[in-house]
Amino acid sequence: MINITSIPFLGVSLYIINDIEAKMIATNFVQQHYSVMKIEKPHLKDEVWHVKVSTSSPKYRDFEIKINSKTGHVIGF
Repeated sequence: MINITSIPFLGVSLYIINDIEAKMIATNFVQQHYSVMKIEKPHLKDEVWHVKVSTSSPKYRDFEIKINSKTGHVIGF
C-alpha cells in the first residue's frame, strides 16, 4: 500500500496533516473529557483522516474522530 502523505506533488505534499499528527489531534480532542485507552492506526478516506479511539473512563466508549487532512480541524466524531 502506498502512503499517500509521502507522495510529492510539484515538490509539495498533497496533505498537510500526516497519520501521526492525526493520531495526536484525535487523542488531544478525546482527552478533554475521557481517559484514552487505545488508538488505532488512522486511515485516510476522501481527504479526511478517520481515527478510532477507545476510552476507559468515565465509561468505556469508542469514538471515530474525523479530521480534515489539510487543516487539522476535527470535523466530526
